[in-house]
Amino acid sequence: MKMKKKWMRMLTATAFAAILALPFSVSAVRSSESLDLTAACSLTANVVGTETEAVEEAELSQMAAGSITVDLYKVADIEPVDGYDDYKYGSFGSYEQQGGTGLQDTANELLRSDSGTAEGWDLLAQDVAGVVRESGSLVPTASGSADTAIALDGPGLYLMIVRQAGLEDYFKDVVTEDGTSRIVTRVLSGHYEYNFIPALVSLPEHMAAEDGGYEWVYNVVVNPKHSTSYRYGSLRIVKDLASYEDGNPATFVFQVESSYADDADRVGAGFTYSNVVALHFTGPGSQEILLENVFPVGATVSVEEVYSGSSYSTAAGTAGLQNAVIQVDAAGDDTVTVLFTNEYNNSGNGGGSVVNSFESNPEGGW
Repeated sequence: MKMKKKWMRMLTATAFAAILALPFSVSAVRSSESLDLTAACSLTANVVGTETEAVEEAELSQMAAGSITVDLYKVADIEPVDGYDDYKYGSFGSYEQQGGTGLQDTANELLRSDSGTAEGWDLLAQDVAGVVRESGSLVPTASGSADTAIALDGPGLYLMIVRQAGLEDYFKDVVTEDGTSRIVTRVLSGHYEYNFIPALVSLPEHMAAEDGGYEWVYNVVVNPKHSTSYRYGSLRIVKDLASYEDGNPATFVFQVESSYADDADRVGAGFTYSNVVALHFTGPGSQEILLENVFPVGATVSVEEVYSGSSYSTAAGTAGLQNAVIQVDAAGDDTVTVLFTNEYNNSGNGGGSVVNSFESNPEGGW
């Protein structure tokens, strides 16, 4: 039977649409002085907000101090605007030289209050993040841990990338509901994958003051937006056939079962899986079946060899029924392997098998 899966992946286009409406929220320490283009700045990225944390956010919070890195790329300096206490962006330099097109013009257009939108800034951040991803030579101006103030040597426009420390392949493409491909960066906990959206942060911030005026903010705190999806792991079934009867193909059939409910209610629904898979041999050796990204992390999977042919027996010291827990090892690998070994029993019997496959249809039948 085919898998019966009641969970929906939490990483949806709807979630991203909500995120795009507000790239990040800002709080700050304010200064009443005029714009100072030589002032030191800092940025703090709090990856978990101040609201009561859901269980999936608790793991993210535990990782923040030592496992999450915030990279800040200075993509442009700022320049004063003659006659005004304001600034504009200078050249994007290396970022335009390495593939960005019209970045400076776009940024300055967005800086105007009548044209800048959250969606516009997000699209520009996507363009700059794409340059960083493809370049291989652009390096962060500064890096630091999440929830910690990262010192910067001066004002400018910065690309903020939130990633998992030590994870090399942290960039990922996702597809939203409208079919648009977007760049996100990954942070992986034991049970979840958090996808952060690259964002542009302009320092200093021009903030409204209580007296109705405006003040420049040089030390900014942001809450990078992200979506959360439950992690799924894989099961590898390996069959070693130690000896073989020439002339008679051998088929081995496995019943795979899993039923899982998380006591911590991380997902809020149950998971069941029931399937039959088979391997066919025309000689001795090893073969495998990979059930990829099927089982939630923490689930126990039962694998039983229900048919091993009339001429083959389970080898001494091995079992025909095995249980495995889907988990992530220290290296981040979420694939668990079970091994079955058979050998020719010299019976001289022949045999075969047929595996039926059933798939559900939209009307709920099979």
